Amino acid sequence: MKSNDVAGFSFPRTIAALVVFGLAFGYVEGAIVTVLRTFYEPLHARLCPEQPPGDLFPLITLEELRQENPRYLRQLQIELGREAMTLVMLASVPWTFARNVHQWIAGFMIGFGVWDLAYYATLWGCLSWPESLLTWEAHPGFRAVLLE
Repeated sequence: MKSNDVAGFSFPRTIAALVVFGLAFGYVEGAIVTVLRTFYEPLHARLCPEQPPGDLFPLITLEELRQENPRYLRQLQIELGREAMTLVMLASVPWTFARNVHQWIAGFMIGFGVWDLAYYATLWGCLSWPESLLTWEAHPGFRAVLLE
């Protein structure tokens, strides 16, 4: 057994798997949000006609959603569930190899960090949003990676 292997787990292979998972899942999430924006933008344009196309702000309130169509509240619940399950999936992957809470946290941080970068890169590639990967909307991690 190599020195970086523990009970059949190779450290470089584990990191590579976390990076590949983060990249793939970040793309999937970015693609989903790209599709969701096609549903959101017409509603936002109707409720906020003074805003330029593609602008997310101001956010639509729950009352505006309810008045527009009560089914939008159900769609919002589904979207919140999707967001929560994203975190569950990101947390469960390192659970498969972690031998203690420190390894789990490290694995989660790596997977989440790569996922976050891939997610914003996908949004930028598909939607040209954010306007730049250095704007405030992009996760600060992107600025750290790009500026280092």
